[in-house]
Amino acid sequence: MGMRIGVFGGGQLGAYLCQAAATLDIETYVVCFTPTSMAIEYADHHLIAEPEDAQAAEWLVANCDVITFDTESVPPGALQILEEANAGVRVAPSVDTLRMIQDKYTQKHWLATHGFPTAPFVDCDTEVTVTSLRELLGSPFIQKARRGGYDGKGVQLVDSAASDESLWRGDAIAERYVANKRELAVLVARTAAGEAAVYPVVEMLFEETGHVLREASSPADLDAEAAERAQRLGKRIIEKMDGVGLFAIEFFLEMDGTLLVNEISPRVHNTGHLTIEAHETSQYEQHLRAIAGMTLGSVVQRSPAAVMLNVLNEAAAETDSCPAAGSWTSGPDTVFHWYGKPGGARFRKMGHITSVANSRDEALHLAETALSDWRKREHVA
Repeated sequence: MGMRIGVFGGGQLGAYLCQAAATLDIETYVVCFTPTSMAIEYADHHLIAEPEDAQAAEWLVANCDVITFDTESVPPGALQILEEANAGVRVAPSVDTLRMIQDKYTQKHWLATHGFPTAPFVDCDTEVTVTSLRELLGSPFIQKARRGGYDGKGVQLVDSAASDESLWRGDAIAERYVANKRELAVLVARTAAGEAAVYPVVEMLFEETGHVLREASSPADLDAEAAERAQRLGKRIIEKMDGVGLFAIEFFLEMDGTLLVNEISPRVHNTGHLTIEAHETSQYEQHLRAIAGMTLGSVVQRSPAAVMLNVLNEAAAETDSCPAAGSWTSGPDTVFHWYGKPGGARFRKMGHITSVANSRDEALHLAETALSDWRKREHVA
């Protein structure tokens, strides 16, 4: 094989990176955190280790030409080992980039310092009160854990009934609650040489209770000016941070047209699953091309519309009857992807469905029909 690429993290994102690598003559080494990690089935080599285990990062350094991630939650010790790796090993995105993005306050401060629009925010030190935060941000406002939050975890809405006892202090930020907005994402790939490619804007709809992504559609139903503005802003952000790899930039679009940066993910992203079926180059292949120094692929969308639905665990219960990881077609324009995970927590992502069609409504109908049919079969079983 050709280049050796290591992936820190072996969930579904790591698994899809391995699948894409197989088409590019890239050998994969993946650190998996559980014996049931999906990437074990697709990696050329894997190591099962705790994220904090120094052996995990050292194994990647010893075997790989380039190291990347399927999660931004990389422990400080692992980042230190990667930072001290010899010059023969590249890390993409860089350790500095990952450290900055891991901390939501540092990330927001970086965005604001460089003139990128965000909702007003403040660090929640031990002295903050509900009253002081309301004076700065209005009511209600949002609190987020500085590190580790995802899929609705580490986020709380602080409303008019909240007391000081409900606040997170010392390791959280607070920001203005953006009401009446649309949520968008832009995927940007960039090489070390500065070549960049920007995918069409994706619109996101979230499951209200768990605030987990429920639906992503591409292209978002925006006028050309708004779509171009989001793509241009996403590209400028990644250029400013000298990012290498694929990044997802999430935005709020307010009703008056104001575009605010919500957060940046330094990796392939849930909103980009639909690129596997819907675009000339999937986000996974694109990320590998970017970090390996290859020419980037086309981001042209093959169909007028595409919709992805996440398949979420509906109850907090283990599931012993899950089929193994894999994918299957559900009609000529729909693909069902299953991750092979045990059930576990409610709203855990168990799989996703992508449908392509001539309109967003048609694609959504195809995906929802496939999901409904699957749920009926599971219930009968």
